[in-house]
Amino acid sequence: QNVNIDMIIQSMRSGEFNTMAFTVQANDLAKLRQDILKARSEAREITIEREIAKISIVGVNLTATPAIAATLFETLANEGINIDMISASNSRISVVIDSKKVHLAVNAIHSAFNLEEIA
Repeated sequence: QNVNIDMIIQSMRSGEFNTMAFTVQANDLAKLRQDILKARSEAREITIEREIAKISIVGVNLTATPAIAATLFETLANEGINIDMISASNSRISVVIDSKKVHLAVNAIHSAFNLEEIA
């Protein structure tokens, strides 16, 4: 369908089914044909959440230093921000949160890592 998938997570099998979640850019959502996706994947249900945002920490060997992820998760928890999805690689840790809390989250993360606050 010519839609870029930004982040994809498959949960552990529950009974007979797996749960998969993926993110796409908001402007690609209009191109996504749910009927085709449902038929090709044999999905029982498709749910679309529009009010989400992804925040990433980017660097080298991030997963080699557990304190980085711990600081990120603790900072968001202290602000009452729920993490809906997490994806990690050696060079990036990304979290999906409620889009209404992006400004609060970014400022708190910047503060926790002693970075400059955004406006």
